[in-house]
Amino acid sequence: MTGRPGAALGVILQPGLNNHSERDRTICRKIFVLSNSAGMPPVAGFYAAKVFLTLSAVTLLFSPSDTLLMEIFQSPLQVLVNEDVLLRCKVSDFNTAELDLHYVAIQWFFIHEKSRRKVYVFNEGNHSSNRPGARMNEDDLRKGNASLYLPKIQINEEGQYTCTVFYTPAKAEKSSVVQVLAQPKISLSNERITIPNGSKGSVRCDVTGFYPQQLDIRWEKRSHGKTESVTSKDGGGELDSNDDGTFNKSSQIYIAATSEDDGNIYRCIVKHQSYPNATILEAQLIVTESKSTTSVGAIVGVLVVVVIAAFLAAGYYYFKNHQKVPPLKVSELTCSHDAEPGKEVTLLCTINTLFAEEVETEWYRGKVKIINGVNFGMVMEEGFSEGGLSNITAKATFIPVLDDNQVEYSIKVTHPRVSTIPVKRSLKLMLQGKVHVLPPSVSEITCSPDPKPGSRVTLSCCVHTYFPKEIEFEWYRGKETIEQSKGDKVIREESISNDGLSITAKLTFTPATDDDQIEYRIQVIHRRLSSTPIERMFQFNLQVLHPLVSEIAFTSNPQPNQKSTLHSTISMFFPKEIEVQWFRGEKIIKNSDKYGISMEELVSEQGLFKIAKLTLIPIPDDDQVIYRIKVAYPQIAMKPTERNFLLDLKGTPPIVPNIVCCSAPTEGEEVTLCSNICAYFPKDINVEWYRGEAILETNDKLGVTIEESIENTYFKFTELTFTASADDDQMEYRIKVTRISSNISPTERSFLLQF
Repeated sequence: MTGRPGAALGVILQPGLNNHSERDRTICRKIFVLSNSAGMPPVAGFYAAKVFLTLSAVTLLFSPSDTLLMEIFQSPLQVLVNEDVLLRCKVSDFNTAELDLHYVAIQWFFIHEKSRRKVYVFNEGNHSSNRPGARMNEDDLRKGNASLYLPKIQINEEGQYTCTVFYTPAKAEKSSVVQVLAQPKISLSNERITIPNGSKGSVRCDVTGFYPQQLDIRWEKRSHGKTESVTSKDGGGELDSNDDGTFNKSSQIYIAATSEDDGNIYRCIVKHQSYPNATILEAQLIVTESKSTTSVGAIVGVLVVVVIAAFLAAGYYYFKNHQKVPPLKVSELTCSHDAEPGKEVTLLCTINTLFAEEVETEWYRGKVKIINGVNFGMVMEEGFSEGGLSNITAKATFIPVLDDNQVEYSIKVTHPRVSTIPVKRSLKLMLQGKVHVLPPSVSEITCSPDPKPGSRVTLSCCVHTYFPKEIEFEWYRGKETIEQSKGDKVIREESISNDGLSITAKLTFTPATDDDQIEYRIQVIHRRLSSTPIERMFQFNLQVLHPLVSEIAFTSNPQPNQKSTLHSTISMFFPKEIEVQWFRGEKIIKNSDKYGISMEELVSEQGLFKIAKLTLIPIPDDDQVIYRIKVAYPQIAMKPTERNFLLDLKGTPPIVPNIVCCSAPTEGEEVTLCSNICAYFPKDINVEWYRGEAILETNDKLGVTIEESIENTYFKFTELTFTASADDDQMEYRIKVTRISSNISPTERSFLLQF
């Protein structure tokens, strides 16, 4: 033998030697034993193991498109307050049938009055919401639908929303505006206006609870088939705001009625952005006549009166438009009688002026403007005094409560012909007499909206009393006192009613899953009474929530014989007793040495939150097997939620050592070349032998191949046996190993035969 077997076994050392596991070293030791048993010199087995230990791993990387196309909802999107809203956001032009959620991140931001805040975040299968009730659907998200669902939208959520989608390494972002509308409630003070012939009356149009504040009120009169505009004295009404962000507006017209006006229709026409068309309310005028006998003399008298009235009207017209109006004379504000809590009183003020129909009045309690309604009745009664001036008596009638003591009531009187600066008269109300202290009336606790985990609710209790300053209340959860904190809000709201002062105690918070069947309680205490506190109770019965189950994911890319963990996130479910089962195909998986089943449990504002985990060591037989999770309530008849995962094991390339000659080659003698191909997956490989460039067909004499599995990866021993001829000296023999299911280039080894 003139060749150098040691040179034939030479290898190039690869980086990453120290990263191989003990499992790989064990396989190589077995290959070394097999090599020796096949007649291979010990040194050949040693170098075969060395080659195995120096091979680097191959990692397959996912590569999506670098650009995404995005569509977002129309701007502005107009929605009604308290409606459920879906903010549409879709991406396309990704290079896969579905998005891989491991590489997806979604962010929704909201900008309102230069304030920017995060609404919702989805990142690698994890959901995070800063807005109660907001949610996204993972099944839709796989198809590129990143739309956000917002239940019961409020006025303070109006503004610009930005949808940002990251799909490694691409990014798409767009913004659009949501406009929240509140439809107004519209009413007339009277639908039938009854005015005696020759007298004056009015009709008022009240528009309440609308948003945005731009609203138009105008008046029309329909008389004898003709329609004409009517100008209101208030210029279309004054705007008032409510605590919930909505607005109110009222407009009033004054009518000087004659018999010819009988049957006239007065229309209040309201235009607001929340209605596609104007809203029209109608009031009919009825002019009444006093009973009298008709005679010729009476008719003549009427004619005379008409003529005189015509002259007077002409004189009045000239007088009204050219006469200088004297200054307003406004009396001091007085009270009809000594004011006592619970007894109706009337505040009075007399105004002496010309052109009484142009006088405007406003009433105030402290600095708060009083609106004519159930709690306060405001009227203006007109008479005449000497000198042709009008005497107007402005009245405000109401029932004072104990809180009204020492409160300043005032009236502002304005006449546009005299001055735009109002004349103000004030009265400090001094309550008299003794008041019998009665226990407060306490309503039952109500809850709004229907309670469910993850959605904020408000518990409310109304207390009626004449002594609001003496009322204290305290909230309890079971036996524990509830302290005001960032998450819980204890609110006290006061309003005036006909039977005294109403105090509404409110508790706003997000129920936790363990609030089910828990008793919440309020204690109402009257400091002037030594009796036992009044209690009201409310017990939560939380709604059943269908669990949200994320798609199954792996903590790392699964490899044969390497421990891996499948996991799925279960959230937004209630009650907390849920059953989680894992399946391999159709066979249920039990906790064992082969499979580890565990559950991580947390509590969040959105309800219970669990991470179901299945730990296993995949084997080649697991490749392309469907693993499944099923989540159900054991005691509730509800369809289980299931998620499937197709286990796709990542392949490992074969280790191909250099070709070894088992004996010294001699012309005319039988020669055997062999190689150990090991540690590969899957098992489908193709092995070819070459003499120079010519492929050799394997037969019983030329080649023997033995294949077997060692510790869940595959091993193939291949040899080539032939009788050496004179032409074989300095001839190159070659082996070529190809993975059938892979695009990776074949692995080749060569051997130079030397006699």
